[in-house]
Amino acid sequence: MRYFYYDGGRIIAEREGNSWVVRYLLGLKSCSQVVSGQVRVYHADRLGSVRWVTDGSGNLVVSYVYEGFGKIVGQDGSEFVPYRFCGLWGYRNDGDAGLLHVGARYYEVETGRWVQKDKWLGSIVTSQSLNRYAYCMMNPVILVDSLGTWWILVVAAIAALVLLPGYSEQQQTPPEPPWSGTCPHRRRPGEHCSDCGGMVKTCPHGVCSGQFCNQCQGTVPHDPSPVEPPKKLTSLSQSAISESLL
Repeated sequence: MRYFYYDGGRIIAEREGNSWVVRYLLGLKSCSQVVSGQVRVYHADRLGSVRWVTDGSGNLVVSYVYEGFGKIVGQDGSEFVPYRFCGLWGYRNDGDAGLLHVGARYYEVETGRWVQKDKWLGSIVTSQSLNRYAYCMMNPVILVDSLGTWWILVVAAIAALVLLPGYSEQQQTPPEPPWSGTCPHRRRPGEHCSDCGGMVKTCPHGVCSGQFCNQCQGTVPHDPSPVEPPKKLTSLSQSAISESLL
């Protein structure tokens, strides 16, 4: 009879009678195993699938090639290891029914489907979730489901490393708001307007002075606040004033 020892939901050792058959060396994820005193080290890809297994001296013992949903399409070496497709996430081949034990459910790599349906009914926002047997929203290249209940994105950290430098720079030096139109006298921001009495400015939302800003809830003031210049007297108005004085 074989006994299994668990740490939470993960098997950490197997024993038959008084003899230890295999012990798994676990860090944050499964990383190696010891079988009858022989060390086997897992080497995985970015998805967490074990691609190569080496011994304690670094010699290659077995290697695997997978298709998208985890079916093994190439193998070099005959030694069996239970953690293969997404093995570093705890996907374990039971070796009997050809199923992978993944948290709360069993997964069949031949069909790319769960054996048991999801307890979550799904959402019309993500239509693939309405198929309660679908594995990882039918996107096994970037998603894993180590608990058998909800998928996670495994390449988010890679994308963050690529985008973070540009993103952080933008956060440190936010761009100036776009200019919106001109002042009432058709002068653009940065130009001097004699009618406004100074340089045309913009509010924090990019609206020019003298214009109404919805976010500021009012007309953007001039800076410096101009004094409306007196209207120029026409020849007709000048003659009218001279006649009144006479």
